[in-house]
Amino acid sequence: MRRLTEQQVESLIQLAKKDSLRDATMIALQFFHAMRSSEVCELKVSQVNLDTSSIEVIRKKGSLETTQALHVHKGKPHLDERKLLAAWLKEKPEGEFLFPTQKGARMNPRSWWRLFHGYCAALDIDSRLAKPHSLKHASATYLLRSGADLASVRQHLGHKSYQSTYRYLGCDSEQSDAVAQNLFSRI
Repeated sequence: MRRLTEQQVESLIQLAKKDSLRDATMIALQFFHAMRSSEVCELKVSQVNLDTSSIEVIRKKGSLETTQALHVHKGKPHLDERKLLAAWLKEKPEGEFLFPTQKGARMNPRSWWRLFHGYCAALDIDSRLAKPHSLKHASATYLLRSGADLASVRQHLGHKSYQSTYRYLGCDSEQSDAVAQNLFSRI
């Protein structure tokens, strides 16, 4: 199963930042907090606390609401959520929504899909992955491949059920072979 890679996500953030700090921040938050498009589009300024470096994620579809830490990345400032958010909040127009349209209204998930699709096309990313929800799948896959246990991934995604989490965890035969080879070599 194909997923956006960490390098592709990083490239998307960098490309979007050249065009729109809002869009770069949306991509970063959606990836780092495994949000659905509707969740990132409906974020309110009041859900972000730069003093405590946290964000309240209000999930859809009966998922768990969570408060998560904002990720600070000293080596790559374009991946530092706190810095992205602080810069965006200085530039953002007035209003309750964190990511408003140019007219100040709440961003529509379809509009966000079109913007995201454009960034993916510019980077020649497979059109099957050129949807914002791919960021949630990429987040889950990255966490798992980096050694996070399934319970932590489930919590991070806001899932009540492990069955929901399993749908996000793609494993291709190459990855499966590498894991098996590594583990069996310890015998």
